[in-house]
Amino acid sequence: METVPDPNFSLIELPTQFKARKHTGRADFRDQGLFDLFNAKGPGCIRHIFVGYKPFGDYLRIRIFVDNDTLPHVDMDLNAFFGVLLNLDPRSTEYRTDGAGIKVLPESGYNCYLPIPFQTSCRITLENTAPNRVQLYSQIDWQQYPADTEITPFRLHAVHRKETPAAASLGGTFQIADIGGRGFVAGLFKAIRQRDTSDLIYHTGGAVCLIDGETDPHAIRGYNEEDDFGFIWAYRPYRGRWTGCSYVDITDSDSGEDATEFAAYRFYGPDPIPFQSSLIIYCGSRADDTESVLYFYKTLRSELPLPEAPLSWQVTGPFRCHTFDEFKKAEVPEDTHVWPENWHQDDRTLPTLTVTSKRTWVDLTWEYRGRRQLWNDYATEFTEKSSPVQNNEKPVAVSAYARAMLRSTVERKVNLHFAFDDWFTLWVNGKKIDTRQHDHGFEAASFAVDLRPGENEIQVKLSNFDNQEYRLWAFSCAVV
Repeated sequence: METVPDPNFSLIELPTQFKARKHTGRADFRDQGLFDLFNAKGPGCIRHIFVGYKPFGDYLRIRIFVDNDTLPHVDMDLNAFFGVLLNLDPRSTEYRTDGAGIKVLPESGYNCYLPIPFQTSCRITLENTAPNRVQLYSQIDWQQYPADTEITPFRLHAVHRKETPAAASLGGTFQIADIGGRGFVAGLFKAIRQRDTSDLIYHTGGAVCLIDGETDPHAIRGYNEEDDFGFIWAYRPYRGRWTGCSYVDITDSDSGEDATEFAAYRFYGPDPIPFQSSLIIYCGSRADDTESVLYFYKTLRSELPLPEAPLSWQVTGPFRCHTFDEFKKAEVPEDTHVWPENWHQDDRTLPTLTVTSKRTWVDLTWEYRGRRQLWNDYATEFTEKSSPVQNNEKPVAVSAYARAMLRSTVERKVNLHFAFDDWFTLWVNGKKIDTRQHDHGFEAASFAVDLRPGENEIQVKLSNFDNQEYRLWAFSCAVV
């Protein structure tokens, strides 16, 4: 059957032959209860959801069940699903959204244009948890396809995360999502209410995407909070098709730089982020109230088993690394069998950290970001000499060591698959395997090594510089 791409999210292709249908609903809750917003047999696709309700509050919960799946693909506060965060009422504020996937109109007209395909069935429920009266109106426009139509395998999912407050800046991260399976990112809302006034609200670092650690590891690193949403040096109340700011409090600022809260959005229509096996998205954080909603599509039951890989790593450093010759220099941890809790070098105390691997990934950026006293002079000296641009805000011109144990029941030959950024050296059981001088973003490589029965020591040394992944300091390791 002939198909056409969705006009906003082109990786979703839908049949051109269909019946246009509309499902209208009205609920007048007098007490707590459950209401079916939509319930239909497939194949079909929801093209538009409109919801309006009163009074405003966080007592309505939306759940979306597709293709007889017992677990909902969406399960969150109704306001959050429509990108209304920080408990801000669009009726009493200028909270508006005009994105490709979500539109919030005056008087809280909630509209969703993210396609919701379903092969066999789709049910959307609303649960009211308030003891008082709630009135709700809805309209759902959908397409019904001929019974024998096979539709796209992608299904809409969304995840809402909220921390009040989020983790502080010493290695603080706010996790947006951890997804297993095959799919792509369609949209993101992010909101912060300032509690920590030590810096500007958006100086938390851009989002990090660690992609396909099980199959083909690669990464994306944004520059800064507002840059990820297309703004610069401030948020403004601009709303566009792909990116915008639904709300920003700049009442005490002429420039907008000193905003105390914001809610921004981005829809990845022309630039989706696909993943074949997994996706981890997170960003830096301070002790501010932080919320996010990520919309993504995923093929059902496409999760892969985790590959053989170390579960945690010891990490120590950083060490000065301005040149490749400095990188090749053996630092004390290189030949030390048992690493102590701390090292003393260049009048500084270097901690030995324990970092948990996530889907084969180890990210050092956030471990060292808050420990500026360990690397600031190295970075400052390097950037003053090598560039007219001062770039010493993150750990650059440094190296670190990471060590993990990998158990084997028998003697065997394996390929250790690494993805890494910048310079890299690998040892296995004290034997140097290889050194790579790589200067242009992420590289993936496999190394044939011998494992002995019992515990095997895997050790790597990695440098970090300012390049196309903006100082992302991460690696992936797995047996393939």
